[in-house]
Amino acid sequence: MKPRGHDPPPSHLTMEQYLGLVDGMSFRVAGRMLTLAGDYTNDIIRLREDALDPRQDAATLAGLARAATRAETRLARLLVLAAEHCIEGSLVDVPMAIRSSVKTASRCRSSICLLALSAARGGHGEQLAA
Repeated sequence: MKPRGHDPPPSHLTMEQYLGLVDGMSFRVAGRMLTLAGDYTNDIIRLREDALDPRQDAATLAGLARAATRAETRLARLLVLAAEHCIEGSLVDVPMAIRSSVKTASRCRSSICLLALSAARGGHGEQLAA
């Protein structure tokens, strides 16, 4: 059997492969970047809404915080890719649009982390009342 090397498994695409960046930057790829940024941001907003439910326990809130952190990390990776590839012509605004999504996602993730920390300390109900 021949060694596989460092190629990703066929079922796991890199972000560059998923976006189509391996074929070069285009308006279509920029559109995919913006759509993906919106999807990640919406995921984090939904996690925040779930975290605001007063019935959530500390373990669930910690899980929501981890999920939000993973999504924000992917969003930050997307911003880096946009900054690297959208540096000329009519695509220079793409990184700024994604940066706006990063700011929103960061605020929501921070809120979830604060709720998780408060619940871990036993004050989840008091945090929501404030």
